[in-house]
Amino acid sequence: MAITSPVQVSREVFQDFRYTLRLWANRPWHAGFAIAALAIGIGANTGVFSIVNALLLRSLPFHEPERLALLHQFIPPHDSAKEFHDWRQESTYLADSALIEENDVNLGGMLVVSRAHVAQTSWNFFSVLGTQPVVGRGFTPGDDVDGTGWGLPGRNAVAVIGYGLWQQLFGGDPKALGATIRIDGSTLTVIGVAPPGFDYPGKTVLWKPAAFNRGNNGWETIARLKPGITWPQARVAFAVEAERLSPGGTDSLRPRMTSLQDGLAGPVKNASLMFMCAVVLVLLIACTNVANLLIARTADRAAELSIRSALGASRARLARQLLTECLLLSFVATVIGLLMAYWTTSLAAKVQPPRLDTQSYSILDGRVLAFTLMVSLLTALAGC
Repeated sequence: MAITSPVQVSREVFQDFRYTLRLWANRPWHAGFAIAALAIGIGANTGVFSIVNALLLRSLPFHEPERLALLHQFIPPHDSAKEFHDWRQESTYLADSALIEENDVNLGGMLVVSRAHVAQTSWNFFSVLGTQPVVGRGFTPGDDVDGTGWGLPGRNAVAVIGYGLWQQLFGGDPKALGATIRIDGSTLTVIGVAPPGFDYPGKTVLWKPAAFNRGNNGWETIARLKPGITWPQARVAFAVEAERLSPGGTDSLRPRMTSLQDGLAGPVKNASLMFMCAVVLVLLIACTNVANLLIARTADRAAELSIRSALGASRARLARQLLTECLLLSFVATVIGLLMAYWTTSLAAKVQPPRLDTQSYSILDGRVLAFTLMVSLLTALAGC
């Protein structure tokens, strides 16, 4: 009996699935409505959760991203390269910090000329993020210089290019190191290639050392906390320093420190959480409607269930039949919902702000798939 019981159970489950499909064929509109309602709820929850997962739960693709900070409305002393580097080395709460300025330029190399997003940075940009080029080298001390504009000759006339640009312009040839590339008519020498997928900030394809000058106020400051410094301690120290360097100011323009992940998400963070609550409510409404539909169908089938009971079907056997119907309904709705979630995440990737381009939304993520499985099972149980 112990050997044949699992075989018997599997046969009964298979019979239950076949019987469920026959019921759907007899009442396609009821089955279609239930599947559509659940697919919308599950798909919306999976899609939005994948966005929440990317923005708030999954780590940024940098070394120890939990210690990376954005300094908003704050530009440290930067009239010269020496002034900035003296400031960052004297910090009591920051292990390191770097300056970034983004710009769109005409980029040319080989026979290709196009508009591209590039960034000029202090020489320590890659080391602050804990990222190193996969080919060649990054910037070294002294590569950033004093001056104006983007195209100064001298030590800052070098560039690290993105992995995609390396493939596009040089076909992935390591001999690209030492080649020249032009931005807005100025020639830069390629010294390194960034890792695949690295495009911070905002889909940057090329980085060059900065040219510091007194009038440049378009900088963004990123920093890394010192080991042992907590976020509350760092924020207090930063507030004191910001008030010393930039006294006064309104609340809206007051310098503040956030984690890099929160800084990238910005207002999208609260919007995504509110949207998550909304789609959970949609799923609850869908489950309620489907449950009412299934209860009504079960009442219509009271005679059928009574006959099966009279013929010897146990209560457990009848309950398993009803549970099988709910599980199959939930499974089909989940498959359709995943397709909807894929479309949702693809749309989100296209309309996201440039600052979030570092984040990618994927439903093929362990946390997202686990969430979908949990939602699917809860939906099946709620329907029953």
